Amino acid sequence: MSIMIEVDMKVVSCFCFALCVSSALAEDAGATPKIYSDISESAQEDAVSFDGIRGFLGLNFLSQRFDASVGNSNNFTENKMNLFGLCLGMEYAKAFRKGFLVAIDVGVDVSKKNKKEGNWSALNEQFEAQQGPFHWGNRTGRFEKDLICPRVALRGGYLIPSYKSMIFVKLGICRISGVYLYEVNGVKVCNVDVGVYVPSLGLGIERKINRKWGASLEANWSMKKVSKGVYDMSEHKIKVGNRDIRLMGIYSISHDK
Repeated sequence: MSIMIEVDMKVVSCFCFALCVSSALAEDAGATPKIYSDISESAQEDAVSFDGIRGFLGLNFLSQRFDASVGNSNNFTENKMNLFGLCLGMEYAKAFRKGFLVAIDVGVDVSKKNKKEGNWSALNEQFEAQQGPFHWGNRTGRFEKDLICPRVALRGGYLIPSYKSMIFVKLGICRISGVYLYEVNGVKVCNVDVGVYVPSLGLGIERKINRKWGASLEANWSMKKVSKGVYDMSEHKIKVGNRDIRLMGIYSISHDK
């Protein structure tokens, strides 16, 4: 009798254990899976983003053209100056689906108030004849560039997440200003103020270093545009344009949610 009771107790115990296990499995099957998040510093560094409000600062190598002509002639002298400067500004960027990003940036290029002399001998003979013998001699033109060149641009980019990088194209407008001075034998004859807004096109690549910092390399080309001035009844035409290469550090101030 005692043996039968002992066997029944073992059966009941096994049944209860099986019931508990099956109940637990059923509960787990219907429950919402738990999500474990890695909030370590290394994981946060990997969570890079290209959108939001960002500031940038870097170096700029500028090649600026300034071509000159006088009167009805389209025979321009061709000169350029090469110089280094700083570029700084801010942008707001918005990321969209399928890896595309659109941004608008506003900035300035800052370089010393440089000047460059060029050959004036190819200018229009009509102007020289109007001015008489005083204008015969060593004729030069000197362009004095202003300190600051403001600009605004719209940037479209495509993200490459596996490389934490973005390739982009920029369409913008910048202002080129300065003064062009004509001299004969070292004596100033006249000067023409230059101030034009020129369209520009840029291509570049950006790579995130961590969640806050990134670096970019870009090249920009602007159209050449003519600025005109009148002196002694003659029209002076100064054609200016830029080409530049920028290497910049970028700091993310805030990210879009």
